[in-house]
Amino acid sequence: MTGDNLPASLTKSERAAATVDAPDAAGVPAAYERALTLVECSALADPALLDQHRALNAFPALSAKWRELSWGERFGNEAPALPVYNGRSVGSPQMVPQATLDAAGDLDRDVRARLGDGRLRVIGYQAPRQLDAEPVLLPSVLVASATVNWRLGTLEAGGMLFHQARVLRAEDLAAVETVPA
Repeated sequence: MTGDNLPASLTKSERAAATVDAPDAAGVPAAYERALTLVECSALADPALLDQHRALNAFPALSAKWRELSWGERFGNEAPALPVYNGRSVGSPQMVPQATLDAAGDLDRDVRARLGDGRLRVIGYQAPRQLDAEPVLLPSVLVASATVNWRLGTLEAGGMLFHQARVLRAEDLAAVETVPA
């Protein structure tokens, strides 16, 4: 994205940052094919947060087993272990849904932080999309303030809308850019 395509609402320093980190345009379409959709991009979050989230999401299958156990079995050696969230065991099966929501919020905040500071990069098509349009790399300064629709794969920032947005690690983008065509 060149400085000419940036929204007028950006400050001079934000414009400079957005144009300095703009990559070679030839590597962007290749990187787009390797990137994850917005729905899948939580896989790029902190591995510890992912492990917590997976453990909590696996528990509902376990909770049916928990209900089948007698009172003595629930608190004996045969009782299934409650998942751990933030270093502590979830107190009861009834608390798992709230802990699952909290973990999902943690994942969302982590991914947004990584998008905003440039560790994760976003590639998408600027709307309205033309048939011959190439995907563009969105500057981190735009992504940090973007309204994201994870399910539809859209980002809106600075008065611009981007469709079919995909996410990849900054180091993966650099690797694609250095491979000769």
